[in-house]
Amino acid sequence: MKTDRRKFSKTISKIIPLGLMTPVIPIATSCESNQIGPEKSLTIASPEAHDELIAGESFTLLWTSNSVENIDIAYKVDNASSWLTIEREYPASTGSYTFDVFRNINGKVLTFRISDALDNSFSNNGTPLKIIFKFEINLDEYPQLKEDGGLVEFDDGSTDPFVIQNIGSNNFRSLSKVCTHQGCVIDLQGNSGFGCPCHGSQFNIDGTVTKGPAERDLDEIRLEKVDDSNLIAYV
Repeated sequence: MKTDRRKFSKTISKIIPLGLMTPVIPIATSCESNQIGPEKSLTIASPEAHDELIAGESFTLLWTSNSVENIDIAYKVDNASSWLTIEREYPASTGSYTFDVFRNINGKVLTFRISDALDNSFSNNGTPLKIIFKFEINLDEYPQLKEDGGLVEFDDGSTDPFVIQNIGSNNFRSLSKVCTHQGCVIDLQGNSGFGCPCHGSQFNIDGTVTKGPAERDLDEIRLEKVDDSNLIAYV
């Protein structure tokens, strides 16, 4: 005698309580569809915040990346609203790029950005870096600097003005002429020191603050003595 399977199934479902029925769980035969690829990343590693960019010289930009094939490299000067792209679709795997800082670059701070060439919204900005200008000074052109106590002011309009002093025994000191109060350019007051025309701060000839509202001495400029006739100031 043949049994009608539909009737049999309906009868069994009435006999077995619902709570005793064991659901059938499918067994996965492959995990490939659930695999997650490596996370995408881009990070500028160098130059770092303490580094300085010297106009007219080159430096190496370093970065680390993961799951990014090509990058675009860009920079902006000071607080510019737009980025200037200097390389497109550059291989991310190289991890480095040599950049020449323009000698006549117009600005004081430079910031780099690297981004995925296929998706510029995925990017990383580096730390803003101070641009340093290199001034080569031939002492034969400034006889005052060959005498003890001699002082010369430098201001060509391309950067902040500064002074160089002969402090004796053929040694030299260089100071910024920017007031440490609110950034006004200070005036040389004979051999007695410097005065700020904006708010009245006073500084000794060695840059020490003697009268407020400035609370900090004048910034010292890095000075390199190449030989007995040549100096380099990094402003």
